[in-house]
Amino acid sequence: MRFIRCIIVVLTSAFIVACSSSNIPQKLDSFVDNAELNSSDYDAEDWQKSMLQYERLVEEYSNSGKEYTDAEKQMAARAMGRYHSLLIKNGVEQSAAYFKELEAILPSYLEGLVDGLGENSEELGKTLEGIFNSEELEKAFEGLGNKLEEIFEGVEETK
Repeated sequence: MRFIRCIIVVLTSAFIVACSSSNIPQKLDSFVDNAELNSSDYDAEDWQKSMLQYERLVEEYSNSGKEYTDAEKQMAARAMGRYHSLLIKNGVEQSAAYFKELEAILPSYLEGLVDGLGENSEELGKTLEGIFNSEELEKAFEGLGNKLEEIFEGVEETK
């Protein structure tokens, strides 16, 4: 009777382990699903942890030595693409925030730079003023902003 119980326990354990361990492409897909749901609340530390976990999953996928079906390969590739789009979107948002912050302090920074240069500061100040008050520079930044909006409107629409 003990022998039969032992066999049942071993078989049940093996069955549970086999059923509970999803394959790596599924793990990767689930990870990206979770990242998509929560990324709007991520801070810098969360992004760092997320990227490390993503790298581990991709490494596990690449180095597993397993042969995956075409469907599993496609699932993994799509998950990787979705995660990279999250990284790009986060990078653009972080850059926009940085530029916004820089915009608020740039005039003071430039004044301090000019003041610190001493006697040549007046000439340099005129040069910098010409650069930063340039319509061309303003148009370039506006064009960049418009292009990024176009790109990311398309990303949002595909979700």
